[in-house]
Amino acid sequence: MAKKKAKVTAELITVEQEKPREYTWFDYPDFYTGLMRPMNEKGIHRIAQELLDWVSNDVGAYKLSQFRLQRGITRVTWNDWCSKFPRFKEANDAAREIIGNRREIGAMKHDLHYGVVGFTMPFYDPEWKEETVRRAALKEGATGDGKITITVVTEPIPISPLVPERINREGSNEGNKNG
Repeated sequence: MAKKKAKVTAELITVEQEKPREYTWFDYPDFYTGLMRPMNEKGIHRIAQELLDWVSNDVGAYKLSQFRLQRGITRVTWNDWCSKFPRFKEANDAAREIIGNRREIGAMKHDLHYGVVGFTMPFYDPEWKEETVRRAALKEGATGDGKITITVVTEPIPISPLVPERINREGSNEGNKNG
C-alpha cells in the first residue's frame, strides 16, 4: 500500500516592531534664571499631566499663571506650546475649565468675592463669556436676536387752535419756537 504524503504549508509571519519615537529637543527660556532649558514633546506631555494633577488636587489653584510661574515658563512660551502640541492645549483648556468651576462655585458659596470672580470668569468659561457679551449688547440697545432699538425724532408740532402754546411761570412761551 502506498503512503499518502501530507501537504504541509507554512505561513510566513512578519512581526514589525515599532521604532521607539525620537523626540526633537528644543530650548525655552527660564525667566527666573535667564538660562535656556531643554525640552521635548515627552517633557511637554509630562508638564500637561502635572498641570492636570495640580489643578485637580490643589484647592488653592485659582489661576493658570500660578502653575506656569512656579516653573519659570513665560506666557509667550506657554501659548507657543499650546499652539504646537494638541495634548498640551487640551490639558490647558481642561485646567482652565476646572479652575473656572472652582471660582464660580466659590463665589456662589461666598468663599470668594463675586465682584472679582464675576469680572474674570469670561477667561475661564466660554459660556460665561457668551452671556457677558449678550448682556453688554443688551445695554447698548441690541436685543440679542438681531433687533435694534431705534429712537425717532420728529419736527415740533406747529401752533394751532387744537394745540395751544404753553406759557411758563415767567410768562414766556415754552411751546413751538417756529411760530
